[in-house]
Amino acid sequence: MCIRDRPYSIKSDGKEVLIIVNDQEVAADYKHYIVPKLDTKAYLMATVPNWESMNLLAGKANLYFAKSYLGNTVLDPSTLDDTLAIDLGVDRAIFCKRTKVKDADKCKVIGGKRTQQITIEIVLKNNKNTEVAIEIEDQVPVTKNEEIEIAINDKGKGELDCFFFLRF
Repeated sequence: MCIRDRPYSIKSDGKEVLIIVNDQEVAADYKHYIVPKLDTKAYLMATVPNWESMNLLAGKANLYFAKSYLGNTVLDPSTLDDTLAIDLGVDRAIFCKRTKVKDADKCKVIGGKRTQQITIEIVLKNNKNTEVAIEIEDQVPVTKNEEIEIAINDKGKGELDCFFFLRF
């Protein structure tokens, strides 16, 4: 419902008045993002395609998800992206744990060349009763020393991007 659909009377007492200019539900796609090396919390993101057709104004917007108030955000319709991304905060129903597997670590010296194998395990648990889309990013070590080679022996279902991040 828009402001033009309801009449408002504003007192001239100098006090601020909050008026809802536009109130609408928006269809969005949802995905969880986790970067377990930095933070094991899962952040829920909503992406809204074709948001340009909504004629949004720049300013604060109140966010509601599953009939619960999440807080507010600032909308900037001058952004050049064709999809509007909105951070909906931490989803505590998704559990993530990143650990270095000490039993799998191996160190060998062969012909004066030392090799070291490090294994990182990432465990996810979805405590929801529905499937969720999750993107996990983890960093691969980078070296500037020419004598050190870094190899990824098993990246599971992850894909290596050009910035040395694994995406699952």
